[in-house]
Amino acid sequence: MLNLLNNPNFQDITINGPSILVEYILATGSKTNEWALPENTIGNSVQIVDGKYYVCDWNPTARIIQIDPSTDNIDANWYTNTTD
Repeated sequence: MLNLLNNPNFQDITINGPSILVEYILATGSKTNEWALPENTIGNSVQIVDGKYYVCDWNPTARIIQIDPSTDNIDANWYTNTTD
């Protein structure tokens, strides 16, 4: 199971550091890993494709961040919207 933590307060968009993607074993509730996303990230959804995690972000522009849990690599610019 994946969970995004430390997202901003959406009423006033205050950001207190980066969002964090946390991985848990659902059956036991044990945390198995976590990744700090780039500063000011507003992670709002996560998808798993072929063993990699994709986090949608919209601050400062729409983008998709790719996380490879096997290497802990975070590619903050895997996809960036250039058309706004």
